[in-house]
Amino acid sequence: MRTLSAGFLASAERYPERPALTVEGSAVSYRELRDAAARLAATLDAHATGGDAVPLTAVFGHRHLTAFAGILGALFRGHGYVPLNPVFPADRTRAMLERSGVSAMIVDTSAIAQLDEVVRGLDRALVILVPDADGDTVRSLASRLEGHTVLGAADLLPASSCTLRDAEPDAIAYLLFTSGSTGIPKGVMVAQRNATAFLDVMLERYQPTPEDRFSHTFDLTFDLSVFDLFMAWWSGACVCCPTAQQKAFPGKYALSSEITIWFSVPSSACSRRVRTRSCATRSSAARRSPASSPRSSRPRRRAPSSRTSTAPPSSPSLARCTDGILRDRRRSRSWVSCRLASPIRAWT
Repeated sequence: MRTLSAGFLASAERYPERPALTVEGSAVSYRELRDAAARLAATLDAHATGGDAVPLTAVFGHRHLTAFAGILGALFRGHGYVPLNPVFPADRTRAMLERSGVSAMIVDTSAIAQLDEVVRGLDRALVILVPDADGDTVRSLASRLEGHTVLGAADLLPASSCTLRDAEPDAIAYLLFTSGSTGIPKGVMVAQRNATAFLDVMLERYQPTPEDRFSHTFDLTFDLSVFDLFMAWWSGACVCCPTAQQKAFPGKYALSSEITIWFSVPSSACSRRVRTRSCATRSSAARRSPASSPRSSRPRRRAPSSRTSTAPPSSPSLARCTDGILRDRRRSRSWVSCRLASPIRAWT
């Protein structure tokens, strides 16, 4: 039976130089991402304290190469990953860290500022790996986080020293937490067999190829991010991670990044920002037409429905679809936007 990491490794073996990820304006190949993850896994294994009571590794980061490599690094260890978001309040992150029972945590640069507050008061020692931290940063963190082991860039072991560990079908693939709106956030364990069964169905339905480019609009703490990451990585495709600014203009980002498979909530896929370019094109064309009237030159605004979403009404290239899925007739783009538990089939 395949596991999440096995699917990625198969693609890395077959397409080592193809882009696996674009993040922060840089493209990362499958070989580079595999090696980065292997270095993290090897380093944590070398500093493991007498065997992990809970086979989970926390990944504290947000839209950074280290966060994506950390997810794979946890899986390479035979662990499940526990995504923690530095955008969340520190108290909430600390509660999730305590309840998960992890003994190791990978931290990217966006989360360093919160480390002191998040780790304060924990009843167990952690191995904290900050792979982008230099010696001065590591020494500063170690002096403040007494009782914990802090590792940085100088401590990373080579990728060749990583021992890949496969997980059992019933092992935890990832642990996510509920919002906590009704109390304390509750951990939800998802097994490898659950995650791979979902991916098998999605792969059969959408049949992505290595030439595809997937959007990544969901936070890693939301389980729909599994679709973005592993649908792409199992297919040899590329995950395109927008910055916060680029997420504010999804249509522009989709075009500039040549996205072929878009997955988001309908309000994002069909927002006014997505319609802006198409509406401007229609308005300009109408003004050039002698027969056009002032009324017809203005794009008609439609209130979004709570039940269905439609393509930009004035777009010359997007077919009208339901439930938030848009098909680009010119470039064969699939714009997948879903308010259900799983994506739904587009029609042309």
